[in-house]
Amino acid sequence: MTTEADSEQRLERPTERMNIRAVRLLAVTGLLLFEDDTIYGMQIHEGHDVHGFYDLRSGGKKRPDNSIALHIQAYPGMSDDKHMSIAARFMDKGLLREIRAKGGISIGNEHEAFIDYLSPDEQSSISSIPWDANILRKLVKKGVSRLK
Repeated sequence: MTTEADSEQRLERPTERMNIRAVRLLAVTGLLLFEDDTIYGMQIHEGHDVHGFYDLRSGGKKRPDNSIALHIQAYPGMSDDKHMSIAARFMDKGLLREIRAKGGISIGNEHEAFIDYLSPDEQSSISSIPWDANILRKLVKKGVSRLK
């Protein structure tokens, strides 16, 4: 059980504080995307990095069967007080499930399920964005519109 003192100590460590901020930003972004009907589900995994998986409502003409997830990986250790470092990619949900069922690969390393980057300019690089869920939401919506 986590005590109040444990929580306060966690917040005093810079990397832990960034992890908490990343979890909060990915969760709030997910709620915004849910409210505007872009996604129908999300999962957040906190480890060394923070991973947000968002079930897209529709993959547009390319994938009309809701078979695409968006994976946003936040890098708290590379973030600072003004910007969060992220990588974002579209993933095939069926392959993602298969890879996880086989085991042996940690969350966020299901590379065989990769479809495309959120931004065509991304090319696997890590982006730096302000700590603002509305900005991340707009980036996601722009990327999702490319699928249609």
